[in-house]
Amino acid sequence: MAEKMIIEVIGPGCPFCRTLYKRVKEVVSEKGIEADVPHPHQQGEPCMMERIRQGIVQAFWMVVLSVITGALFNLVRPAGIPFVGDWSPKAVTELHAGGLEIVHVDNAFALLSKEKALFIDSRETEAYTGGHIPGSVNIPPEQAAERLEEVRIMLKTGKTLIAYCYDVDCPLSADLVKNLRDLGVGPVKVMPEGWTGWLDRGYPYE
Repeated sequence: MAEKMIIEVIGPGCPFCRTLYKRVKEVVSEKGIEADVPHPHQQGEPCMMERIRQGIVQAFWMVVLSVITGALFNLVRPAGIPFVGDWSPKAVTELHAGGLEIVHVDNAFALLSKEKALFIDSRETEAYTGGHIPGSVNIPPEQAAERLEEVRIMLKTGKTLIAYCYDVDCPLSADLVKNLRDLGVGPVKVMPEGWTGWLDRGYPYE
């Protein structure tokens, strides 16, 4: 009777709390322990299942807000990523290097083997230091203006000048070539497969 009165006063609670409360009362009674077992809903506190439910709801709305924020940011970016489209290597190459001259990795290696190519590694200096195509120089896109004379000297050799970065998804080499082109220096071609494609073929590096 006392138990029923307590539950009626503080509210029925969720099935989980009612079961837990009942079981605790039974154990206390079986062990002959004299103890006051407070109901989980005393003092208006939410039960465990209610707290879990609230946490899930809050997490859901945080994810929704993040997705909406990201989508809005992508829409206002000048080079925003399309939500639906062709993400094949060919399409991604066109996205990054559209309008630029392309040299694929096998042809680039063939030119290097004949000593008819020079390479520009457009990755960060740390990545370049960790390994690069033999003879390549490191020029990230943001250094294009200050390295113009160096690029001009490379072009005067008459060899094909090829820029590369990480892989087909990396825009750094295309950005570098565009920067150089805007500054009146070229032609410099892009190897879309990048450093990853070069290693995948087992070609030499240093």
